[in-house]
Amino acid sequence: MTLKAVPPNTPPREKFPCPTFPTTSPTKPERHPDILRAFIDTYHLPEPIAITILKAVYAAQKTLGPKETQTIPPSEIFPNYIAVESGGFHVYPPSNSQGGNGSVFVGSFIATMRMQMGDDLFSPSKPQNVARKVSHRPQTTSYSPIKHNVSQLIATVSPSKKGLIAPIYSASTDKNGIRHMMMPAYPRSFANIKWAEVGNPVHYLLSKVGTVCHALAGLHKLGLVHRDVKEGNVMDDECCKLIDFDTLAHTFQEVGFTTGTVDHLNPRSFGSPENTLLHQRERQGRQRRCDDMFALYHMGLNMTLRLCSELIPPSDQETHQLIAELMKPKIIKPPQNCPTFSMGELRDIGIRHPYRAHFYSRNNSRKIPERIAIFPDVATYKELLCRITTKLPLSKTEGAHLLSFSSFCAEQKFKSDAERSKADSAHTEFTVMLDSLKTSYLASSRKRGASSELDVEEQKRQRKATSLPYEFDEDTQTVLREIITV
Repeated sequence: MTLKAVPPNTPPREKFPCPTFPTTSPTKPERHPDILRAFIDTYHLPEPIAITILKAVYAAQKTLGPKETQTIPPSEIFPNYIAVESGGFHVYPPSNSQGGNGSVFVGSFIATMRMQMGDDLFSPSKPQNVARKVSHRPQTTSYSPIKHNVSQLIATVSPSKKGLIAPIYSASTDKNGIRHMMMPAYPRSFANIKWAEVGNPVHYLLSKVGTVCHALAGLHKLGLVHRDVKEGNVMDDECCKLIDFDTLAHTFQEVGFTTGTVDHLNPRSFGSPENTLLHQRERQGRQRRCDDMFALYHMGLNMTLRLCSELIPPSDQETHQLIAELMKPKIIKPPQNCPTFSMGELRDIGIRHPYRAHFYSRNNSRKIPERIAIFPDVATYKELLCRITTKLPLSKTEGAHLLSFSSFCAEQKFKSDAERSKADSAHTEFTVMLDSLKTSYLASSRKRGASSELDVEEQKRQRKATSLPYEFDEDTQTVLREIITV
């Protein structure tokens, strides 16, 4: 069988190295037949080519330590990258999903020995699809133990709570200082939910956002702040999994770099509106739990608007215009194509748009200049959401609960830090909303004369969707505190 075509816009192909390399893995030589068969079957390779590639993989493994990675680039005989680690190799195509701090690649990981990573068992005979985040720039320090050990929440908390935070399989660095993180690959994130395909979408939305609240409550009680809460960082795999701990920090820890999602910084955090913008540029602020919650409520609003956008017919252009008004902020760029604002310009913008201006820092790696987004105020959110939700093809009960949820998010987003609901309080609030929604479902069913008993499969689905976990118990807190101590 011929090899796959080389994708366009990929790095120039190198001639694959073919000196005399080891013919078996240095970790478990006896597993070479299983590794070879898995590699051939996964990528439909002729055996001579597969053996040549594996020789290069084994040679790299001989030189690697437990936290080191060597990347073999695409070549004339194989169009994919191969990230080699001491326990196996990860094959992934050049196409990726880019973020502020790195790119994410998804492909098959073939272990060269039987090993446990997180809760998952890896074997040479069974390749598994995993994700790899590769930093854009060299890192001056190794991956923080605080960040890496967050994955140990999975092994420490009880089974009913272990799905809240995605594990990190491995964290390593290549010879150029580029950081690699390997983690599970998930089918979708909150950013690409197909709302038209979701049964009981309001029920689903409340339960999922409530679960994220609980995940944040667990981090906050450990003295940690995520600092990049957004739809793309919450994976949806039956239960929610919070990912991406690149920007994780201790509460009140001084940091000198931007968060991944700058528009989620709290506009009331730093005094006057103009001082907020000036401070956001400096990026030397302390990281606080209230900023995570600001981001969560912002995410709740965005998810509500995406739900409405998908469920309201395209022919209703007037309502879609209202949705766009809330979803797409006004963007202000520096004059004359300058990459940055002057201090005076930042001050003027802050005064003209009090507590509504969100600063986007310049990203040199992606050639993005400074810019400022002007979001609606809370009164505008609530007024337009009321008009939008009446147009949804949902029952009055569902529409009312969605409006209640989105109004709560809008109110909390614009509250001062001291007044904003914390993660555990918000989790309780969303649980109450869910209980009210379920009660309304049953009442409506009885009113129509239908059976109040849902079929077995629907009961299972709703139980899974509404199983918001309880708070971490005191013993678990003690253990987790020890885990993250550096």
